[in-house]
Amino acid sequence: MNQAVLVKLAWEMCSSNQEWSILYRHRFGSCNSPTQRYFKSSIGPGIKSNWHTAMSNSIWLVGEGKSINFWLDNWLGTILVDSINIPDEVHPSLLAKVADFTHHYKWTIPKLIHDLFPQIASNITIIFITNKKD
Repeated sequence: MNQAVLVKLAWEMCSSNQEWSILYRHRFGSCNSPTQRYFKSSIGPGIKSNWHTAMSNSIWLVGEGKSINFWLDNWLGTILVDSINIPDEVHPSLLAKVADFTHHYKWTIPKLIHDLFPQIASNITIIFITNKKD
C-alpha cells in the first residue's frame, strides 16, 4: 500500500470518531503510540510502521479541547510530556484533556506549570479556545 495512504490512515485512526477508527484504536493502540502486541491484519503493520511519521508531522487544532490529551497530544507545537521531561512510566496515567484546563473559553493553567515553565504557560495562553470540535 502507498506510504502516503498509510500515514493518512494512521492520522485518521487517531483523530476520527468514525466507527472503524474507534475499533482500530481499541485494537491497535491509542493516539499516543501503537500497541506492541501483534494482531493479524492486512493494514495494521503498515499503519504501525508509519505511526511515528503521522504523529510527528501533525498538530491538533484546538477547538473546545475535549478530544485532545493535554499532556500526550501535540496541540502546542511540541508534546508537553517531552517539553517538561515527564518519565515514560507516568504517561499512561496522564488522562486530562485540554478542556480540563479551560473554563468559559479561558485558560486555567495550574500555578505549578506557570511557575516552573513560564514559557510553556505563555505559549498555552496564546492558543484561542472556541466552541468548535477539535
